[in-house]
Amino acid sequence: MQSSSASGTLNGYQFITEAHDNEAAFRRRFVAVYFELFAIALVFLCFVRNFYRAARLLHMCPRKIASWCCATMTAAGVLAFPCGLFTASPFGPSCNLVIWEVLLGMVVFTMATNIAMLERAYLAHGRRRWLLAVGALSIVGPGPLYVSLAWYTSTAAFSDMFGCNMRYRSFLPYIRLLLDLPANVVFSAIFLRVVYRAYRRHHDQCWRELGRDGIITMLQIILSNLVCFTLNVSQALKEFSDVFYILDW
Repeated sequence: MQSSSASGTLNGYQFITEAHDNEAAFRRRFVAVYFELFAIALVFLCFVRNFYRAARLLHMCPRKIASWCCATMTAAGVLAFPCGLFTASPFGPSCNLVIWEVLLGMVVFTMATNIAMLERAYLAHGRRRWLLAVGALSIVGPGPLYVSLAWYTSTAAFSDMFGCNMRYRSFLPYIRLLLDLPANVVFSAIFLRVVYRAYRRHHDQCWRELGRDGIITMLQIILSNLVCFTLNVSQALKEFSDVFYILDW
C-alpha cells in the first residue's frame, strides 16, 4: 500500500511511545489504539464463532457450494484479524500490514458471497448459461480491481482519534459501489422474480418455500450489502466509516 504517512509504517506500540514527551497526545493515542484493539478482539471472536458454525454446516453438507462459501467467508475473517491483535506489542505488525490483510480478507468475502448468490440464482432461474457468464464477471472482476485501486491511491496511517485506519481518495467508495452494484442489481432482479413466481404458486406457503430454498437469505445479503455501501459512501462516521464494510462482512 502506498503510504505517504510515516505512521503507517509504525505498529500501535511505536505510535503510542512516539508521543512520550506529550502527555495529552500519549493518552489520546493510548485510548485510540487499545479501543481499536478491543473492537478487533470482538470482531475476531465473532468470526471464530461463525467459522465454527460454518465448519459444522460444511461437515453436514460437504457437497453444497454455499457451505464452502460460508466457510471461506468466515475463515478469511479468522485469518485477517489476528494480525491486528498484536499491533500494540513492541514487535507487532505495522498499520500498513494490518490494513492490507483486512482488505484482502474483504475481497475474499466479496468473491465468496457472489459465488453463493450465483449458485442460488443459477438454480432458481432454470440453470441459464448466461447467468454463469454474468456471475463470473462479478466474481473475478471487482475484487482484484478494487484492491489495485486501493493499493495505489490509499494510505494506511494512525490517527489520535481512530487508531490505525485507511485513508483513501473520496472517489474510492464510489468505485467500489459501481463495481459491485451491477451484480447486486442482476441478482436482486432474479431473486425478486423468483419471489413473485413463488407467491403466485404457493401464496401463504410462499415464505416457507423461499426460506427453504435460501432465497430470503440471499435477499438479506444483497440488502445488507447495499445499505453498508450507502453508509460508507455518505461517510456517516467520517474517518471510521470503513467499519460498515466490516459489519457487512
